[in-house]
Amino acid sequence: MINVEHRSSPLGRLVAARARRGPNFVGIVPASAAVLFLSIGLVAATGPGQDPPARTTKDGVYTRAQADAGKATFDQVCAKCHAFKPWEKSELNPDLAGEAFLDRWDGKSVKELTSLIFATMPNDGSAFLDEKQSLELTAYILQQNGFPPGEQALAADALAARTTIVK
Repeated sequence: MINVEHRSSPLGRLVAARARRGPNFVGIVPASAAVLFLSIGLVAATGPGQDPPARTTKDGVYTRAQADAGKATFDQVCAKCHAFKPWEKSELNPDLAGEAFLDRWDGKSVKELTSLIFATMPNDGSAFLDEKQSLELTAYILQQNGFPPGEQALAADALAARTTIVK
């Protein structure tokens, strides 16, 4: 187990903030989850010293099965605070689809979105999302924004760090 009070890294700060928030999160995170998110962008699938090719969300970066699983998690955990239709959302929560979402996330990496979901959601502390659920929710959000599915599942790897969300 890793103590999340180490705030020198961005992940440490995010996880520490999450630890202070919810009763179901006791201030520690499994080492495998921390190592996974700390290593995103450090391990390339292509080989030592090589960066994976850059891609965008228009390239089919998730599978339909991932998005379906993300919808199930969304309906169970997220829907009480978030919606994809502007008339259904709360004023306190940002849009997850449409122009507002795309304006906010345009040019940022899929890794940033997945890491935000993993480290901060749900912000009421009612549940803890693991890395798989965070990736599935990211896939569902991409699907709801009209991005096509692909053959390969979205993964927490160097490729996610080089996959850009585009309008």
